[in-house]
Amino acid sequence: MTHAGSTHQRGHCGLAVAVAFLLALTGCSSLASSLLTETDQTVLHASLSDERAWVRERAAIRLGDLGSRDSIGPLAVTASSDSDRWVRVRAAEALGRSGSPRAVPALTRALKDAEPDVQVAALSALAALDARSAAADIAALKESESLLVRGAAAAAHRELTQR
Repeated sequence: MTHAGSTHQRGHCGLAVAVAFLLALTGCSSLASSLLTETDQTVLHASLSDERAWVRERAAIRLGDLGSRDSIGPLAVTASSDSDRWVRVRAAEALGRSGSPRAVPALTRALKDAEPDVQVAALSALAALDARSAAADIAALKESESLLVRGAAAAAHRELTQR
């Protein structure tokens, strides 16, 4: 393949991802998801390892908007190990929007994160997933030192036990 051909191919891939992002932003996530090829999702997954935190954060948001079950593994790794707390927050939120019980173990691990913002995102995501298996871990956070975490834990626990 010539260099010009590879540039054209990358440009096409980038255009498809950009169009999918715009559709996801406008609430057309099912159409956006159908536009993404396996290669495009691979680009988004790779973006979760970019050196720039804002790129990783945006990739997590977009993967959550698209709701691809193939993204649960990469998002789980990001939620538990990224160096930037806001990237971990966005990955936890994306896992909550996945609708998949496969996200529960990663979100339960995120409850132990040192950052209250990550814990709150994980609590909200677990409640959204109706993760009753995490009820004990959620209840334990009602005793957190962080007022923010205590409130989110109480709300998530109430939501899970009153359904």
